[in-house]
Amino acid sequence: MIYNWKTQEGEMEEKKTSSKRKWSQIREPKQRETTTKRIHKSLTKREQKSTKTKLLQKVQLSEFAQAEEQKLPSSTNSHDSG
Repeated sequence: MIYNWKTQEGEMEEKKTSSKRKWSQIREPKQRETTTKRIHKSLTKREQKSTKTKLLQKVQLSEFAQAEEQKLPSSTNSHDSG
């Protein structure tokens, strides 16, 4: 009701931000560290996933390339013999 000059949404946003600020001030630094660690863990998990997919793609590409290389010499040999 303090922010009666704003719209209802504006009021809600203002209240949310103020409560967030208060909460961050109240919270202990230890807790904050754990949350950052959690965030880093999640990020590393994402990175791991992305690297895994990239590695898989690389493997698939290399396998495909090897298969193509195996195809090519056999076709050239058949042409030479023919």
